[in-house]
Amino acid sequence: MLAASGDLPETALLGRPTPILTSQASATLRILLAKSWLYSTLKGCVISLTLLSVLAASAQVIMPGRCPQTGVQEDFDTARYLGKWFDIQRLPNTFQKGECCTANYSLQSPGVVAVLNSELLSDGTISSINGSATAKDPSEPAKLQVSFFENAPPAPYWVLSTDYENYSLVYSCTDLGVLHFDFAWIMSREPTLSEETLGELHGILSSMGVSVHKLLTTDQSEATCSSMSLCPIGDLVQIRLFRRPSTSNSSWGDGFEIAKLPAQFEKGRCIETNFTLKKTTPFEWSALKYCEKAELRKIEGTGVVEDIKNPAKLGISYSYVLPYSPYWILSTDYVNVALVYSCTDILRLFHVDFAWILGRTRSMPETTVQKAMDTFAKNNIDVSRMIPSRQQGCDKTL
Repeated sequence: MLAASGDLPETALLGRPTPILTSQASATLRILLAKSWLYSTLKGCVISLTLLSVLAASAQVIMPGRCPQTGVQEDFDTARYLGKWFDIQRLPNTFQKGECCTANYSLQSPGVVAVLNSELLSDGTISSINGSATAKDPSEPAKLQVSFFENAPPAPYWVLSTDYENYSLVYSCTDLGVLHFDFAWIMSREPTLSEETLGELHGILSSMGVSVHKLLTTDQSEATCSSMSLCPIGDLVQIRLFRRPSTSNSSWGDGFEIAKLPAQFEKGRCIETNFTLKKTTPFEWSALKYCEKAELRKIEGTGVVEDIKNPAKLGISYSYVLPYSPYWILSTDYVNVALVYSCTDILRLFHVDFAWILGRTRSMPETTVQKAMDTFAKNNIDVSRMIPSRQQGCDKTL
């Protein structure tokens, strides 16, 4: 006889046959189930504790609870933030292991910032990684998302405070529900930062519950970091380049190539460059025009000031995909001549020099050319292979 429906096991109510268990078998089953649950729970706890132990051993900063809610820099100006920043202090993390850490930001494409992080490892090698950063919500431009790997999810990069010219305070947090990982960086435009500014930034972090006492100081001393750049660096001038007093601020005019170090990407003649300011953005726009095999070719790109304290250090790119290359103005009188230099480091073993002498007209007195070459030489730039550019018969061609 069947029992009343209220007494039926759940499996029977679902139309499945119900095995009949003795009281002893039922008790045994309950014990086995309890042991299984206890084993799974303990196993999960052991795995979690093991993971936390590994992270703790790596000095990762783990805090209880969810990520703190915090404000960010108001009216954040991405254009002013671009350029080079030195890592002054940071919370411990698993991906930074060296000294002399720097971050260089440039405009990769509209709304996308190119990121280049570099550090000097203990074995003397320089480690660099490229990434990109975007603002997920355009109304909160200081809340950036940065990514260094194609298939990896982006990480938060929140600019809590910056004056653009001296310091920046950056915070990131990974939320795991019952706990979170804190990341923080104090950066400067120079290798050092005043104790007063450090104290103010420590106060902001402390108000958020960040463990300021765990901050590590990055070695940015010249003795340690001198090998971070192999390219010679000369005294740079302001960035007005060829602008005449009578012209408007939106046009810098034409620059004709007079002489150059050989470059694989320039094979034509009658090479000239035109500099203007784009009205839609604060970034400089340059157009390169030259004649190759009797065919006129033109290429356009963008130039940005990568370090606001060194406005003659431009970065220039002719593709939204490629990062910016150095384009440094070593010297100019703004009216007749400009000396441009670029350098590419190759595996930190050697470097490739690029140099150009630009003029307002297609010809230049030999004495002016010689003075320009002397200036390059004083900046440790070998111009013995510099060749004159062909500017004859160009007015008819162009």
